[in-house]
Amino acid sequence: MRRERPTRGTVVSFAAIMLIVVASISPSQDSLEARATLLDLQVVAGDPEATSVSLAEWADSSGGYYTFRSAERVELRVPPDHLEALQPLLEATGDEIVLLAPATIDYRSELRDVEAGIVSRTESLDRVLSFLSSANVSATLAFERELRSLTQEIEFFEGRRRAIINDTRFARVTVRLSVRSRSVPADLPSSFGWINGLSLYRFIDRLNEEGRR
Repeated sequence: MRRERPTRGTVVSFAAIMLIVVASISPSQDSLEARATLLDLQVVAGDPEATSVSLAEWADSSGGYYTFRSAERVELRVPPDHLEALQPLLEATGDEIVLLAPATIDYRSELRDVEAGIVSRTESLDRVLSFLSSANVSATLAFERELRSLTQEIEFFEGRRRAIINDTRFARVTVRLSVRSRSVPADLPSSFGWINGLSLYRFIDRLNEEGRR
């Protein structure tokens, strides 16, 4: 079967599509400090399921959201300036925070690298497009492969940039829930006083001695 060669009209159409792609790609103008906040909490709750629901609702009302929720763990994304309301929220329900571990991640260096990657590949894309309209058929096919490769790389960097910006806008909060249980004494006293003074091994030895009598 004979393969039809791309016509000049096909080349022009492809170039027009790629120009739209380039126009939609612009370096981030968001001057965030690019630091992400992480907060890990261990909470002893009287009703873990109710606490889980309450945390999810609080995240939504704070302009954030939850990514996972169960009676054992809740994963939240909330604006950092709302974190100060989290402790009073838990204490108001009678829950006890037994561990609170904050941390930060500095994304400034990675964000600069991502921005530089977008700029350099966008410039390369512009250069390829400038040669595309005057290229012959074989060159056009090579240019098309290069355009696809550059576009995929730009999309990767764009996705990473969006993820970093989202991490800086929303703190990542992990709340691990455990149920409050009644403590049971390790050694329950017996009503027989002589047993209370025996260890397990001494008790077994005594039984054996009595069995030999």
